[in-house]
Amino acid sequence: ITKPTLIWTLNSNRQGKQDVELSYQTSAMSWHAEYVAVLDKDDKQMDLNCWVSIENNSGASYQNANLKLVAGDINRIQTMTKSLGYDMMERTASPLLTEKEFFEYHIYNLQKPTTISNNEIKQISLFEASKINIQKKYIYKSSIYGNSQDISVYFDFTNSKNNQLGIPLPSGKIRLNKSDGSSIEFIGED
Repeated sequence: ITKPTLIWTLNSNRQGKQDVELSYQTSAMSWHAEYVAVLDKDDKQMDLNCWVSIENNSGASYQNANLKLVAGDINRIQTMTKSLGYDMMERTASPLLTEKEFFEYHIYNLQKPTTISNNEIKQISLFEASKINIQKKYIYKSSIYGNSQDISVYFDFTNSKNNQLGIPLPSGKIRLNKSDGSSIEFIGED
């Protein structure tokens, strides 16, 4: 028997083929959000794409799984993390994931079954939004002694339906890009 393995003996009051719904928890699976923003030429608007990366190091593959991603800090006793390459990407014009509130968290439901193989990182598009209004800010930071003069550039935006968003955004890294006239160039991340 290969491991991990789940073996059950089931008793039924009816004969023949029966449908069974199985639910269990596993460890060594995680996910995180990554955002890619592209600023317009005037730094007044941006396009924003959100991807979720699902990492499966559980020892098993999940065929045609109904995937739900819970955003929030769920208290678990142990976590495991490995760094692997990206094996698979799914992308579609319409959102693959829908969001709903649950307890103190947000759940993102994948709209179609997906297969996640063992030792795989899979990227799935959460959403795409265009023409989000942004505000460019320069922040001056000085030290107590006045010998350090750092100026940073920040971009603020409002997460609202009027601003092409209005959905809870899971925490994650955002990468800013801008066209230099011939290609999109990376300008920073946070």
